[in-house]
Amino acid sequence: MKTLIIYITALLASNISWADRLDYATILLDTTGSMNTLRADGSTRCDLAFQMTEDSIYEFFDDDGGQGLNIYTFGVSGNLVSITNGFTDKINALNKMTEIPRVCNQSSTALAEAICVGSDELRSHGNSKGTNYLTLFVMTDGKELSSQVCGGRDTIESTGYISKQWHQSVWDNIMKEPVLPVAARIFWPSASEIPDDFEFLKVLSITSGSIRGGASGSSIQSKPSAEARSYYPPIIIPDSVIDTKSISR
Repeated sequence: MKTLIIYITALLASNISWADRLDYATILLDTTGSMNTLRADGSTRCDLAFQMTEDSIYEFFDDDGGQGLNIYTFGVSGNLVSITNGFTDKINALNKMTEIPRVCNQSSTALAEAICVGSDELRSHGNSKGTNYLTLFVMTDGKELSSQVCGGRDTIESTGYISKQWHQSVWDNIMKEPVLPVAARIFWPSASEIPDDFEFLKVLSITSGSIRGGASGSSIQSKPSAEARSYYPPIIIPDSVIDTKSISR
């Protein structure tokens, strides 16, 4: 089914600099059935997502100086599970990644619910630690299908980047103070012709990261300029890309 990670082939060969400071982070890992889609190198999206999550543990603690990381798997509504049992250190996070089965078999994707519940929990933890240096990482290949929280059916025809109720609900959640940067990592057949749900995640990532980077404004209808500085550029990971070693978080 599905897992979250976005921006185009040109970025795949570049080193993406993240925040100047990052204290706590949450990774949302899509474990729905579509993540079993085969990639050009013979691996599945699920395989790559788990490997990227493990690599991110090292980067978060060794490069960013992170203090605590929480890793969730998500799929059907009500099944957001912390495999680290909350925020933890590097050694425990790595141990937990080796203990869990690396399978993606959930039947539906509660994407909006995972983002909203994960962001609320991350903000609450940051507040308890007296820091706003937080980031929510989303790895997915899925569309919103079954959320009971922050979900909703299409309500209006598409206007710009907002065509679905869950888009607005998630946007409002992420953009409330303090703005919570989202780093979207999206698995898809190609970097072109992406669905509108992924286009929304792209704009959400750029805008939330740009605000942390000093930009202003948070209109869901306003596409950020190409010049906007974002600590958290979205990345699309096409199934055709074989050399994934150059992909930064």
